[in-house]
Formats: sequence, structure tokens, C-alpha cells
Amino acid sequence: MSDLPAAHRSSDSPVAGADPEAQSDQVFELAAEVFRLMSAPMRLRIISALCQGEKNVGELLRDVATTQPNMSQHLNTLYKAGVVGRRRDGVTISYRLIDAGVATLCRAVCQQIAIDQAHAEAVADLDRFIEAAREGFSRCGCGRGLDDAQHAADLASVLLRQVDEGEVASMLAVAILRDAAAEGGARD
Repeated sequence: MSDLPAAHRSSDSPVAGADPEAQSDQVFELAAEVFRLMSAPMRLRIISALCQGEKNVGELLRDVATTQPNMSQHLNTLYKAGVVGRRRDGVTISYRLIDAGVATLCRAVCQQIAIDQAHAEAVADLDRFIEAAREGFSRCGCGRGLDDAQHAADLASVLLRQVDEGEVASMLAVAILRDAAAEGGARD
């Protein structure tokens, strides 16, 4: 990331011809520092709020539920690291993001976690649906239908884990189970 916070830049930055292992170590150290900086959920909330534009402390307090002293402490940490800049207008201090790289990283990580959570919820919903379908098949006495339900469950599970949109796999699973039930009922 070319735009690491000012506090993370050093005068002995990696240069052409330098020891690749030393360059790698320095990159890992800088990356760890960025992740340490972003390890506080409150700072992530502040960065997210500032992605909308410059805000004074009062506006940030309306967007991020915390106390004023806690907000000030986290803003000071972000300021010292070079992630945010500040501007004084009389007694009001406004903050803005000045390190787009940290904001981009924060956004990417948070979006990926949200996607992973939604996917996990879709898998859990599919598992509950499949179990309910199995119970339905066993109650109606569909001997072959139960095997078809297991096959449909396995296929749908594989599809859901391969498709980003859980709805597509869920709809396919419904169709497969519906077909399996119809075939199972016709055989009995």
C-alpha cells in the first residue's frame, strides 16, 4: 500500500537492490502496524463515518455511539498515525480522512465479513430447509423420495458454497426437492 500513514513511513524504506528479506520484514511490520491501528472497532466506526466526508466531533458523536472522551482518544490515535487530518474553526475541530489506503482496506475487510456472514446465514437457512424436507419425506412414507432428498440436499449444499448469491442455490434446491418429491410420490 503506497499510502501508509505517515507514522508508519520510515526513512529507511525498501529500495531497489536492498535485501529482499529485509524488505519483506519491513512490509510485514508496517502491515501489522496498520492492522493494530484498525484493531479497535471504535476506530473502524470512526473511519466509516468519515468516509462520508469531513465531520466535527459533535457530528461524529451523533453517528458513532460513544462518549466524548473515548471519541477524542480514538481520533487522536488516528490523527497521530496520519489516517485523519483535523481543522480548527474557532472552538470546533473537524476531522477528515487523509489516508485513502486505510479507508479502502477498512471498507474491503468489513464488506468481506458482511458477505461471509450473509453466506453463512444462507447456508444455515438451506440446512434448516433440507432438514424440514427430509422430515416431510419421511412422514409421508416416500421410500425413494428420502434418497432423492439426500441427493438434492448434497447438490444444493455444494452449489450454495460455490455461488456468491445464496438465493440462487436456495431456489435451485427448492426446485430439485420439488422434483424429487414428485418423482418419489409417483414411484410409490
